[in-house]
Amino acid sequence: MEYHNLIKKGADMLKVLAKKHTKRVLTTLQKYGELHFWALHRELKIDRSSLSNILKELLEWGLVKKREEYDESKKFPKSYYSLTELGREAIKVYEYVEELEKKRRASISVKNSKDVYFAVGDNNIVAKNVNIKK
Repeated sequence: MEYHNLIKKGADMLKVLAKKHTKRVLTTLQKYGELHFWALHRELKIDRSSLSNILKELLEWGLVKKREEYDESKKFPKSYYSLTELGREAIKVYEYVEELEKKRRASISVKNSKDVYFAVGDNNIVAKNVNIKK
């Protein structure tokens, strides 16, 4: 796949992962495994229509899979959802972003500090009143 197209696909997937409630849906499925639509709805307290749209998009991206259970006495089949291997990998994106954010905040606090701490091996060196210029 051409590099530009690969980056675009990655950006499109990140947009899906960034949507409201998507992380909660994925992590809930990670925690409980396979869940019936209504159990997921009760657990997350998300509007049914919104949850349905989120699950549809996650299905299209291959992040979740759906299993339907048919019952002759029911009009519609029961739908169960669970993570795919790709969905389990996608959850790592949230963990990575949290790690990056911690590092970003740490770098900002160092830039705003008058004291700079350097770690060299097991030794910590403190430089007092250092002006950091860009």
